[in-house]
Amino acid sequence: MGPGIDYYFSNKLAIETDKVAGGFNDTWTYSNTIGYHVNIICEFSPSLNWSFNFGLKWYNISYSFAHGGVHSSNATNKFQAPDGSGLEFSVGLYLNF
Repeated sequence: MGPGIDYYFSNKLAIETDKVAGGFNDTWTYSNTIGYHVNIICEFSPSLNWSFNFGLKWYNISYSFAHGGVHSSNATNKFQAPDGSGLEFSVGLYLNF
């Protein structure tokens, strides 16, 4: 279990909607930013040869718009400062030798 700090860089949003009516292609870039997370991982070893784990990770990150192409002026607030936060669940099975 533990908290941590993450650094997110080269953040881009590629928009490829030119095949729908009124769509366009563009790439928007977001500034490098720092986020944080909290991780909890439990591991069990029922035998010498096998072990398994499961974990839960919550992370929080907010991006800020840096620049984009011609269509970036149409960006709504959700695209100017999107929330990249999330929750992950992981499961692992290991053969130990």
